[in-house]
Amino acid sequence: LPPAAGGPVVPVDLYYESLCPDCRQFIAKALRPALEGGLGEIMALTFVPYGNARLLPSGDVVCQHGEEECLLDRVENCSLHKFPQRAALGYIFCLEGSAQDPSTATAQQCAKKMGMDWAALRACASGPEGRRYEADAKKQTEALKPAHKYVPWVTVSGENICTEEGCSLKQLVGAVCANYHGPQPKPSICATATS
Repeated sequence: LPPAAGGPVVPVDLYYESLCPDCRQFIAKALRPALEGGLGEIMALTFVPYGNARLLPSGDVVCQHGEEECLLDRVENCSLHKFPQRAALGYIFCLEGSAQDPSTATAQQCAKKMGMDWAALRACASGPEGRRYEADAKKQTEALKPAHKYVPWVTVSGENICTEEGCSLKQLVGAVCANYHGPQPKPSICATATS
């Protein structure tokens, strides 16, 4: 998702999977507050929902947390490709930030809440278009150097900032603010990374 302002920005890529507890925690407790605190003004955010999935010789994709995770990853990919960026971001925050684990029912509720056409999202995720987006996410994930070892795997200017224990708001803000060298002032949230 591009920033609201123009000028040089910091690339931030989130490699994750929809049913991963650590990924959900990062999205709800680090990414969302960072964006609400203004960090989105100096970063370009890319979501890559694939994570630790793998391709079988049969051509089927198997996800770490089962088939529903594969479907929800494709639903999120479809939301990112078929709807305006702010709507897709709100949709992902709704789905990943829900009190219960994401499910197809939650995905449908979030689509309604965000004014998205659930039937179109579901058709995309269940059809060839969703499979293409899944293949693109697989390609992006497999292109990581070094390869990811866990999720979430968050790169800021190409460098992973997470550990096996996860990623914090302070890690995200600190890395983005340290890598920003653009003309506009850093958002006030940057001061929290050094305190």
